[in-house]
Amino acid sequence: MGNYRYIVIGTGPNLSHLTLGALAASDHIIIPVSATVWSTTGLRKFIRWIDAHREDEVIGAELLGLLATMVMSRTRIGRDVVEGVRQSPYPYFETTSGLPSPSPNARLSSSCGRAWRPSTPAP
Repeated sequence: MGNYRYIVIGTGPNLSHLTLGALAASDHIIIPVSATVWSTTGLRKFIRWIDAHREDEVIGAELLGLLATMVMSRTRIGRDVVEGVRQSPYPYFETTSGLPSPSPNARLSSSCGRAWRPSTPAP
């Protein structure tokens, strides 16, 4: 892989040839699960799709785990999705909620929404 230790390939939430190619080229898989009503249905379908391609020896990547995203722990669906991920038979990454805390030398960029950037320019 040259000089790269990790390469992250992000694909859309669909069962396309592009997604299949990305998974076939991967050594490890992390599946993001959005904290929405339809996410668990999509997750089950996606895992069945991966398993079918494993049987055909197209995908050999190891599933590192599920990662709950866009979690709003104040909402019932957010709590339910995180709990469902924790109780699934698959490994998972622990999810914490809340906005990132800025460091003392950072300021909010009004032109970029919630993106943080250093308050002093780089040399």
